[in-house]
Amino acid sequence: MPDLPTTRPPLLAAAPPPEADASAAQHETYVRAGMHTDREPGIVVAICHPLRMYRVPDGLLDDLRKLGFEVRVVETQPERLESIRGIREALAEAGEDERPLDVIVFSGDGTLDHHVLVAAFLAFHPELVVAQSGVIEVEAPDEAALRGAHPHLRDAVLPAPTVELPADEETVRRIMALRMRIRRAVLGGASLRRIERIAGAPITDPYVHLALYASIFPTSVTLRAPGYDLSRLADASREETYRGLYPWIRSIAVYPCGTAADNALYAGVPGWAFARASRLLRRLAPLEGLRRRWAESTRERFVRYFARDGVVVPARFSLVGLDGSWQLLCSHAASGPTGGRFFEGDLEQKTGGLWGYLAKIPRLLVEEGLFNRTLVRVRAQSADGRVRLDLLGRIVEGLYSNRAFIAGVGSIPSTNPTGFAGQSSLIVGTPILYRDLDGSLRLDSRGVTAFTEAILKGLLGRWMHLVGLGVGKLAGGGRFAALSPQQQLTLREGELVRMDFTDLEQRPLSVSTQVSGDPFQAHRMDVQVAWGPLPLLAQPDSLLLAAVQRSLARLRDEQTWELESHFIGGLPFYRHRSGSAWTRSLAERTGLVPPLRSLPVRLDRVQALMLRRFAAIGVTGFVDTTEQGFTLGRRGRHAHDTERRTHLVVLRVRSRTLLVRQVRQKEDTVYEARTHYRYWWGSWVIYDHQVRAWPPDGEARLLLEERWFRTAEAFQDEAPAFFDFDGR
Repeated sequence: MPDLPTTRPPLLAAAPPPEADASAAQHETYVRAGMHTDREPGIVVAICHPLRMYRVPDGLLDDLRKLGFEVRVVETQPERLESIRGIREALAEAGEDERPLDVIVFSGDGTLDHHVLVAAFLAFHPELVVAQSGVIEVEAPDEAALRGAHPHLRDAVLPAPTVELPADEETVRRIMALRMRIRRAVLGGASLRRIERIAGAPITDPYVHLALYASIFPTSVTLRAPGYDLSRLADASREETYRGLYPWIRSIAVYPCGTAADNALYAGVPGWAFARASRLLRRLAPLEGLRRRWAESTRERFVRYFARDGVVVPARFSLVGLDGSWQLLCSHAASGPTGGRFFEGDLEQKTGGLWGYLAKIPRLLVEEGLFNRTLVRVRAQSADGRVRLDLLGRIVEGLYSNRAFIAGVGSIPSTNPTGFAGQSSLIVGTPILYRDLDGSLRLDSRGVTAFTEAILKGLLGRWMHLVGLGVGKLAGGGRFAALSPQQQLTLREGELVRMDFTDLEQRPLSVSTQVSGDPFQAHRMDVQVAWGPLPLLAQPDSLLLAAVQRSLARLRDEQTWELESHFIGGLPFYRHRSGSAWTRSLAERTGLVPPLRSLPVRLDRVQALMLRRFAAIGVTGFVDTTEQGFTLGRRGRHAHDTERRTHLVVLRVRSRTLLVRQVRQKEDTVYEARTHYRYWWGSWVIYDHQVRAWPPDGEARLLLEERWFRTAEAFQDEAPAFFDFDGR
């Protein structure tokens, strides 16, 4: 059993949240306050999916009752809002009791996210969750959209259809399914007759007319099923939501009897193997004896985990917005468009379990790898509103909102810590064969390789859970080996990423997306990591708990050596900083751009990237003074603006070291930034950074110095080289 604090109620209910610039010691206290091993019998609200319960061993809930737990069963309903209301009432009623409240979700991650979490926040944070009716609205397209549409399709759908359809979930899903069916034909400018044949109805059908209009003018149609507005939760401060569900719910356990069971798998919840085999065992009478013995063993293991061995771990979750409306909670993963394509068939009928999804892989690899027609504009910003990333590129796999473990920085562990599973929060890849924005034909297998890597690691993670292998050192951080750091972004608490999907001509495009295994469509997807944690119940030997323990070790390193943790390409790095921080005022004062944490390998791309960043702050008119023509082993590139007040040098000083030097004169002072990068994992990754000011008197002043290290040991080894120690 790990050496963890035991307390009831959890200390997190009273612990103050760490400030944005809090020390590592405060973060460590905050994380530890959310961990406990109190399993005193109380109230258990069991959320049961009626169609999944045959996968659960008989008598499991009765065993909990025998141990003193009061078990209250709530069944999910086919109608989502009715299901949420029923769960909300059960949780609110149980929350009025003084006994500890535990929740067991008997299904996949989708039930936890789309039913239980919404119901819990509705019960315990009603001021942050507001019911909203469904919406189907149509607007006239703007001039740009009219010009970009195929004339024969544009003329067929105009004037805009009058909406007389009910704005309920069934109607919204039906329109999305139709739009999914006709999407490729619309993009290719197919004839109206062919589109009608694919849709299975004439354009006079109101559903087909609206689906076609929404395909051609996606930003002119609002499709939203009845649900809840989560914008207040998204806008809430850390002080308002830092406790999450801790003051009311002691623990949440997800029994792995659904297709999407990653929360359960990485928390080490027993039962996944039995659930996978239960249907076959029930069908074959000779195996009944085996089924009973296996069920008894699984029941005993689950009860031991739930009532005695489990450790409550604070885990993070995200809010997801579709087309500008915050409406979903996610403790698992959100993705698109390839991840969305994986689940899009569920809009019309269920795929048929894990193997049904895996059977789609060959087709997806061909269609998305060879014929992908989607561009994505990715904009990420930190909790204080600063832009962290702004890029436009091709996309194969979109977003894993909770796959990169970040407790060492943001204080709340991720739901799925995956040093082994490997997904970072955001990956931007490319199709195998595609035409770039400049019109050139390119060949790149990294996007499809990353997609394959994700599938294989996910299957291997399930297999390890099945056979009970220890996973301790596999936890904490994770990356895709196939992708460079520029293609991977890790989000922390309070941070947000926005993705706008377009076609190759950069016209808005509705694509398939998915949130915790449920299919959706959107031309814009927003994901924000919430401040408040979820109290997940983990096994002592699980990936989740191992990741928390590793994060605490990193926090102690930060506290000891006064370091900061940051993620580059999904992996954590330490940063030691002296002097000023890169603030907006420092950037305006120096006229320089902050350093990027990673750069592409080719020097011409590094130069182009830096010049675009200078253009963003108004410095243009650069002249490339690099020697032209073929030069074997070219070491650098040079450029300056037309006024010769700004200079940029990109220089390979050694085989595995790159220098990016910025010089800018503002009034009578010259400012210089030198950033060294080291070659690592197919990219240049930041190593050190300095900013100096040269005033008229010629006495240089060091304004800022940063050094980056992969481990605390590396920092200890190199620290004497840049600290001026007094040996007296």
